[in-house]
Amino acid sequence: HHWMWKLINIFDKIIHNKQLPVLFLEEDYYLSPDVINISQQLYQLSRQRCEDCDFISLGDYDILNSDYETDSDEADVVLWKSTQHNMGMIWSGESFKRLFNDNCLERFCRYDDYNWDWTLNSMSHHCSISRSSFKVLVMRAPRVAHIGDCGLHHQEGMQCAPDEKVNELRTFFHTNKDYLFPKEIIFNDRFSLSLISSTPNGGWGDPRDHNLCLKRYSTRHLR
Repeated sequence: HHWMWKLINIFDKIIHNKQLPVLFLEEDYYLSPDVINISQQLYQLSRQRCEDCDFISLGDYDILNSDYETDSDEADVVLWKSTQHNMGMIWSGESFKRLFNDNCLERFCRYDDYNWDWTLNSMSHHCSISRSSFKVLVMRAPRVAHIGDCGLHHQEGMQCAPDEKVNELRTFFHTNKDYLFPKEIIFNDRFSLSLISSTPNGGWGDPRDHNLCLKRYSTRHLR
């Protein structure tokens, strides 16, 4: 997986402080003006109040329906859901190493799905340590939005107008500007989401890919 390659290179070759948080973004995301401030606050909150949280997620695909007036300073602990928590993820070297133990690595490298997030979803069901799924710290009012309605996953009949989506988000954040940059985030330890099981989508069934994935990660520990 290119996703695994990315994490390995970041945490092995670029960032040597394993406690330093890294926010992963893609080119079709739109960020709130306070995304850096929120990232820093959430990471500190996770270390103080949720040390067993596996990672942080700042995004949501339904951000325009968020209630910033009520929820802009609220954070929840929820169970991992691949269709909701795969955007604007914050990892550290510590969390990466904890998740990709030997058992989880086998699941990741051999699971026949070309999507990294659905593969991670499978991992959360079958190799999460001492519980039924990964734990995620999220904001009730998300700070990362998706504007990439076009391209590979575009469905016929759906609108494909990223410029319009950007304008909508710009207006949305301007309307809610008074609720951005909260001084303190309120922590709520709750599990409000049910687990999602899935069947593999395919595209990752070649044993050579599996072995390369396993070898690449194993080589990482030899340095």
